[in-house]
Amino acid sequence: MLPFSFRFEDAAVLQHGSGFQSQWRSFGNTVITQVRHGSYRIETLGPHIDIPSGGAFLMPPGCRHRVSSLSKKEVRTHAVHLHCRVYEMDGLFTVLNKPLIFSKQSAGRIALLHDEIMECIGGVVDVRNSARVNRILAEMVELSVEACPEISDAWDRPERERMLPLLKYIQQHLGDELTRDVLAQFMDVSIPHLHTLVVNAFGYAPMEIVRRERMQHARQLLHWTDMPIAEVAHICGFEDQYYFSRAFKQFEGVPPSRYRRAVQPDV
Repeated sequence: MLPFSFRFEDAAVLQHGSGFQSQWRSFGNTVITQVRHGSYRIETLGPHIDIPSGGAFLMPPGCRHRVSSLSKKEVRTHAVHLHCRVYEMDGLFTVLNKPLIFSKQSAGRIALLHDEIMECIGGVVDVRNSARVNRILAEMVELSVEACPEISDAWDRPERERMLPLLKYIQQHLGDELTRDVLAQFMDVSIPHLHTLVVNAFGYAPMEIVRRERMQHARQLLHWTDMPIAEVAHICGFEDQYYFSRAFKQFEGVPPSRYRRAVQPDV
């Protein structure tokens, strides 16, 4: 079975007036959006895509884009942000380089799921409500994979499964010294062989995977805790907070303090 997990991050109802146009941007997570009123235009590096009222789309992580209103009246959208990880390392939808557009039938179902999510957010914070959110997200992910079979094809590779122990080791030792030599010894292979195995499986060098895992864990700690940034840096394997801040800004586009203010407005 493909090692897979997902986590809810945020949900919101967004309203924009006539003539709205966003800045060029990309997200570190997956965003599933349904247009309720008005119509949207999505611009990426390829041809633009127009989303009519009632339509829905998935914006994959890292996809640079901007959106604009095509309506003379207000545009209202519902958006859910979530993280989907495969092999406990990378995003399920990172294999996509453009938005995924849902069929009319799937978009209708996504609209109902968005409403359920918003109801859960406004409800009691308990185990039952959390379980309900996870069920909703699971269905959203299933609808997304059904809409694009290439997603499964991209991940179903045996060479990735061989690297799963290495990924687990990295995640369990993020605060320790992780060098090419340490990783090669763990896998009982030479450093050049380790490099070949990891690049063939994931397209990244071993130390790039370490960097991504550390930044991913830092994002979670900054989002969900009030832990001091110096402590976040230490847990993620950085002895120096300044160096951590530089590395985080290079990865995320903003320093850790600004990122925390954006995801925790009350902080």
